[in-house]
Amino acid sequence: IVENKYNRSVYIVFIDTLCRKHTIFEQKSRQPLLGKESLGKESMVENSITTETDIELKRLDESVDVLLGTINELKQENVQLRSQQEFLQVERSRLMEKTETARTRVEAIINRLKAMEANG
Repeated sequence: IVENKYNRSVYIVFIDTLCRKHTIFEQKSRQPLLGKESLGKESMVENSITTETDIELKRLDESVDVLLGTINELKQENVQLRSQQEFLQVERSRLMEKTETARTRVEAIINRLKAMEANG
């Protein structure tokens, strides 16, 4: 997953929209029911819709919690992977230097052996 400003803004807009919907829903659900109207069919339908909305909001809330948990896990994993990558790059560089030093020494030994063979 590549994280960039666009992805972050999408998450922020999504969460902001969810929070606004949740706040509007809470305000509507807190309105008191009045008199006999609360006993009518309309009230039952409203209660049913409210219950369905509550269930849907709970599902969305749980989904957002799961997504946020996943995001945090991925961020931690990303930090670990970047650290590991940095370590491996330093190690690779060190090994390349070591290999080059060994190559130089071997070439020097070969040249000395050739010189000794030619002289002697």
